[in-house]
Amino acid sequence: MKDRLRRLKGRVHEGLENFRTKSDQSELPAVHDQVPGRIKADFQQLDTQMHRSDRRPEETANAGDASNSPPQSDTNKNATTTSTVENIDISSWANVWSEAYENVKTDPEHSELLQKLERFLGNEGRDLETLDDVEPSDDPSATNHDSRLKTIQRNAEERLEKLSDAHLSFKIRNQPVIVRESILKAVQVINTLKPVITGAVAAEPSAALAWAGVTTILPILENIFQQDEDAATGLTNIFFLMVRYQGFHERDFASQLQSPSESGGSQELLSRVKNELVSLYSKIYVYEARFILQYGKRNKAHRALRNSLSADDWKKSWLDIESISNRIDKGVTAQVNVATLKTWKAVNDVQEQVERLETMQHHFDRRQLLQSLQVTGNASYDSYRSSRVEAPCLPGTQRHILQVLQEWTEDPHGEMILWLEGMAGTGKTSIALTVASALEAREPFTDTLKRASKAFLGASFFFSQGDTTRNNTFELFRTIAWCLADISPEFGLHVTNAIRDNPGIQTKVPLQQLQKLIIGPLTLLDESKFVPLLLIVVIDALDECEKEDAQDLLGMLVHLQSLNQIQLRFLITSRPEEHIAMSFEPLFGRLCRRIQLKKVKSATDGNSDIVYYLSQTLQEVAKTQGVADDGVSSADIMKLADKADGLFIYAATACRFLTPNFAHKALRDEHLNLIFDGEIEEDGPQHKVDEMYFKVLAFPDIQKSHKRVQTTFYAYISRLIGFIVVLFRPASVETLFHLLHTATPDTSQNLEKTAGRDLEGYLRRLYSIINVPREPGLPLSLVHLSFRDFILNESRSERLPFSITEHEMHHELFQRCMDLMDYKLCQDICQLVLPGTLVSEIEPGLIASHIPQYLRYASRYWVSHLSKIDRKYLVRDELADDGIVHKFLREKLLCWLEVMALIGEASSIIPMISQLESLIQVSSSWFL
Repeated sequence: MKDRLRRLKGRVHEGLENFRTKSDQSELPAVHDQVPGRIKADFQQLDTQMHRSDRRPEETANAGDASNSPPQSDTNKNATTTSTVENIDISSWANVWSEAYENVKTDPEHSELLQKLERFLGNEGRDLETLDDVEPSDDPSATNHDSRLKTIQRNAEERLEKLSDAHLSFKIRNQPVIVRESILKAVQVINTLKPVITGAVAAEPSAALAWAGVTTILPILENIFQQDEDAATGLTNIFFLMVRYQGFHERDFASQLQSPSESGGSQELLSRVKNELVSLYSKIYVYEARFILQYGKRNKAHRALRNSLSADDWKKSWLDIESISNRIDKGVTAQVNVATLKTWKAVNDVQEQVERLETMQHHFDRRQLLQSLQVTGNASYDSYRSSRVEAPCLPGTQRHILQVLQEWTEDPHGEMILWLEGMAGTGKTSIALTVASALEAREPFTDTLKRASKAFLGASFFFSQGDTTRNNTFELFRTIAWCLADISPEFGLHVTNAIRDNPGIQTKVPLQQLQKLIIGPLTLLDESKFVPLLLIVVIDALDECEKEDAQDLLGMLVHLQSLNQIQLRFLITSRPEEHIAMSFEPLFGRLCRRIQLKKVKSATDGNSDIVYYLSQTLQEVAKTQGVADDGVSSADIMKLADKADGLFIYAATACRFLTPNFAHKALRDEHLNLIFDGEIEEDGPQHKVDEMYFKVLAFPDIQKSHKRVQTTFYAYISRLIGFIVVLFRPASVETLFHLLHTATPDTSQNLEKTAGRDLEGYLRRLYSIINVPREPGLPLSLVHLSFRDFILNESRSERLPFSITEHEMHHELFQRCMDLMDYKLCQDICQLVLPGTLVSEIEPGLIASHIPQYLRYASRYWVSHLSKIDRKYLVRDELADDGIVHKFLREKLLCWLEVMALIGEASSIIPMISQLESLIQVSSSWFL
């Protein structure tokens, strides 16, 4: 991207140079009364004006008419007006800078400023601190200003040469650092228009004084305050005026002014234009002198005070200059030839092109810095993974709790944290999704409310125990900072500055990330805002975060309470786990509010959220599958609601269980009876969910099969479910297939296809509890993570016809990972041929084609699975000398390292080796 921007900028530069060369070589006929107008004038209108002027020469003579003449400036208001004026001396236009210099020099108000500017530029700024103490008569060079101007002229020429070689960006630890935008813009403009500027400097020492001021000011711009941007903006505009009006000093312009066909009125008008130009240059001298003396010398506190008292009114100074510029442009309308018009337009085009390039560069650099944070995109409420597992509340349900939550978001005195806690299956995640989506869409949380909340969605993070990127806080604050930067350009600017100023922040501890990426930028934004702003961060399923991380997180959030105008509030949902409740305890009343989400109360009249949910959902299923009578009677709906016992997870799972065969009445009724039949203990609501799982995993058709069929089926389904629930990262169907069926050189394609069809058939039986995406490359996920707790708990799942032991599953996965790596790893796996190729130079598609997802998983997590195996399940020689691990390291170590680097996991190598080392007993594994 940056290379394309540089090439585009080069073409702009080259095009302008070619244009200038052609303009210099072309001889245009002298046509009087041509009209260039402002830079963006319409050329057709100008051509019409030229022809009208040829037909009506008597109209051009009246240049002194009020409608055509610009108002006089202070410089020429005492001039004597005459009806006819002799042709203007060409040399007088070449001396405009000199006249401006003499005007300022003889002006009692500004002469001292000019002398200080000369001394500063002549000495390269070394004596700046003593300028206020030096009287003009004490300066030994005061009587020889010509010599001093020559020195300044040489200095300006040298600075212009060095400017093209200046480094405007560099890197620290691969983190890009770029100078201030105003400097970048000014330097690129000067470099682009260098021939014009160099000619001005070489032709006139007085002009060199102004350009020397420009090149001296650039380094000062890097250190001025943000509130001084008006001063910097004025300078940027002055740069372009100086370039644009340099065309007045060219030979073609002077020759046209000498044309004997010019009327007396036109000559008088041109005289006024020249005087206005002298006045403008005089003000540029004063502007530069004041800028250098203020920002090059005064300390920061004094600068801030001066600006707060409006002692240096930069906006007014620029407006005075702009007013003169407007009068010049209006007055020169009838005199400048087409070549000058094109030069002016070219200057403006370059300015606009540079601004567009800088905008593109700014956005590109901002995106690049934000992308370096390495955030967890699938943790957002609207990510594919979050939306596939859960859904927002059905409209019309959970009205009370949603109304309470919206009132909390609108209360200016509300607590910083609201903890919504409840048992599994009560709908906490659905509520979190509803709140996040309503805040994002600026809609009410529920249909009983008439208006949207005044708060805005700041960020969302949905924890997931089965996803290693979402079961800890390591990426939490980076993700929140990224989301906040995405919704607020101002905050995004502070975040990118924080990333640039803190190289490697993505590797720091969460507390430091919170302070640098969130608290710091928010504090800067808080100090500059006068209108209160309330941002809500939605954090779901904190109980699925690692225990220590969850406790630390709640302690760290206290650091955000110092914000005033900008408030960051947190809606946190979780089960009432003991470690979470203890961490919240010190925050209650002062910073935290606790709301318990209870299961939905049953209603004898059928008026409950569960009944409404079941009715609406099954009606939609019936409509989709073409069932005319809604499929399920009102009585059966009530039975299902009773079995749900107030838990939305039960109702949702029941609907999913009925959906696949809903169009077939016999199968639909059979599935309903499977749900209704059988009694279960009344010990608690979780048993209701367990009962649903028992029904889903009963497989009544298999129970009627031969014993051998049952043995084969249960062995496969237990391995399939066991692998899914213990994987360290959600896997796709393809990855799961290769973990279940390790291929060998002797495996035929037909055998693989058969095994693939078998896997698809088993997965179809698990649709009620496992989300299987249609796209084969997307990962599978559990409908609800309470299933993992259920299936791995021996007492809760003891009535199943099969059992799953976590240690055994890890042991099998470890062996499958070793088999895959032994079969697939090889030297130069991507066939790069040339050694030393950088990973960044390799096409991602090439890496993906040679290192599929299942091999990536095996390479990354084989040590993790090994660490989870109980010692009693380990084969005696697996960690011994010449065992499976020893053999792998001896034969495949370099190949494994290569793959880890190619898949972007090089940073995980040392932790994995350290973890492996801790598992080895030196007494029995000396060589390993």
